[in-house]
Amino acid sequence: MKIKFKATIICLIAFFSGLNLSACCGQETDEKTDKTGSGAALEDALKNYEAYRQKEQEQVAKTINLRLNQITDDWIKQAKKNKENLLGTRLEQNWEKLALSFPISPARYEYYLRGYRYNVIKNDVIKSESITSPYKAIASIKEELYVEKYHSPDISDTTPYFFTITTVYNLNFEYRQDKLELIDTDSKIVNIENSVPEKIRKPGI
Repeated sequence: MKIKFKATIICLIAFFSGLNLSACCGQETDEKTDKTGSGAALEDALKNYEAYRQKEQEQVAKTINLRLNQITDDWIKQAKKNKENLLGTRLEQNWEKLALSFPISPARYEYYLRGYRYNVIKNDVIKSESITSPYKAIASIKEELYVEKYHSPDISDTTPYFFTITTVYNLNFEYRQDKLELIDTDSKIVNIENSVPEKIRKPGI
């Protein structure tokens, strides 16, 4: 009787141990499944966030580009207005200092503005690492001034007296608090050529 009782006890222990083992195994399997599912969900969330951030950055860059184009156009309009008021007048200049680099006389002459032309040669938006100004922008504008050196009115060939003065202006911006701010402007004369468009030299044609 005692032997049967002991055997029964052993069988019950084995039975319940088996149940516990199965339960433990099942729990572990469920945990692995949960972890796998959580990992996939986290990965999807990260991908969605990255896609959102990328779209957001593209939209910001597009907005900055539009604003940059508008500011550049306004700058050119103002420059043209200023030059229009100077047509036919003597220009203040120090171009003779550039005589070693360009075909002009080192002596100071009087030059008169006969025309002008502007065009944009570069418009760039650049992502920066700065927290306060995450984007920078630059606009490069080429200015061509058509000028006439003073000469005697009875000269038949005025070609040697006409010059094109080419200057590049760089407008540097930073994007701060949803605004594109002009930080500084620099300029450099890049060419002086003893030539102008024919309609400048002979305005009647």
